[in-house]
Amino acid sequence: MSFPESAVNNPRGFRPIDTATLTYVAVEAVLVAIFMSARQGWYFYLGLYVSAAALTLMMTMMSYQGKIWRTIRLVYPLIIMSIFYEALNAQIFMVRGLPLDSRINSFEMAVVGFDSSFALLPHMNIWRNEIMSLAYMSYYLFVPAAVFALAFRGKWQSLEKMALAASVTFYVCYVIFVFYPVLGPRFYLGNIYYLPFDGPFFTPLVMKIVGAGGLYGGAMPSSHCAIALVVAWYLIREFKRAMLPIITLLILLCVSTIYGRFHYLSDVVVGLMLGAAVLAMTSIWHGRFMASRAEDQQAPTVDITPVIEAGVEQ
Repeated sequence: MSFPESAVNNPRGFRPIDTATLTYVAVEAVLVAIFMSARQGWYFYLGLYVSAAALTLMMTMMSYQGKIWRTIRLVYPLIIMSIFYEALNAQIFMVRGLPLDSRINSFEMAVVGFDSSFALLPHMNIWRNEIMSLAYMSYYLFVPAAVFALAFRGKWQSLEKMALAASVTFYVCYVIFVFYPVLGPRFYLGNIYYLPFDGPFFTPLVMKIVGAGGLYGGAMPSSHCAIALVVAWYLIREFKRAMLPIITLLILLCVSTIYGRFHYLSDVVVGLMLGAAVLAMTSIWHGRFMASRAEDQQAPTVDITPVIEAGVEQ
């Protein structure tokens, strides 16, 4: 569905992405106040979310000043998402003190009869490790590449909808991490794998990246797969000729999360389901918002100038 440019080009006021961000920071601030108030330095995290709320309110008053500022206005939560992600390192076990990998592992054993990551062990070799590691690393380029491509082509509605869907997906994943922390097989089952995950270049590089910036306890659901699905959906809609490579990369990325022992099969399935659900929900939300904007701008106005002039003459 397309909308008049007058509705698309009016940035002021609350947009769905602002409401989603304020909701997330409010939830996290409440959780910090309840579950972290006994910890030293808890007020730092509370201040972080209050600052994020202030930034969001500032963004609602922002006007477009060229492509760069317009892009920032529409995707700013994705720019600061890494800050929210890092904050979770201190928050992820604030509700539950222990990870819940045993539940995931027991569920998969009951349903499929084996751990999903072990099923891929017989197929591992150095070069497959490299391919899978490269596919896993592609996740870190998914969002910035999509933002650049859509902004460069002036696909502002798709950019806003993608940013909204991706932000909401991140927010839902982060809240789930707090209430349902899962380490992932590389931690929970790391001591019983009979083959190392080694390689000459990309494999050690991805392990170094994950080791330095990975979230300990943030495996369920797989935010990698959820976000990749959301971004792939909007890229395919706007760049149909790139459908095959985008879908191929999405599949490889999902497989790599299991192959590299970062996620259980359950994490991937739930992540994809979450991404699909958020896509549907945010598309409806954004459509209703834009329709409301368009109706407001097309509402008839009454010219009261003749009335005023008549009063002055009397």
